[in-house]
Amino acid sequence: MKTISEHKKAIIVIAGIIAAIMLVFYLNRSNGYVTRIIRNMTQQQQTQINNDYQTQLAQSKKERAALMDEIAAAEKKIKTLAQKIQKIDGDIHANRKPESSNELRDRFRALGFNPVE
Repeated sequence: MKTISEHKKAIIVIAGIIAAIMLVFYLNRSNGYVTRIIRNMTQQQQTQINNDYQTQLAQSKKERAALMDEIAAAEKKIKTLAQKIQKIDGDIHANRKPESSNELRDRFRALGFNPVE
């Protein structure tokens, strides 16, 4: 059998581990020191994450508002173009052949072509 002096290294390691465990329990019980440190760290992380989220949310709202403005402008332009198309389409359907040579000359004059007389 080995004596205590031969197991000195193992006894020191085990005693150190026990002392560390007891120190943690003591610090945790007295004033909740370790708990407060962990709580403070988690609170800081939560605050940082919340701030980042709020910043990203504000940026997303700005981008969405800009896109909605672009959509409204595009819809307005589409509506204007549709009205122009309807007017041109109506003009095409209202077009008829000139009934006389005078009416033909008048149409050419309206377009800026003066007939040779």
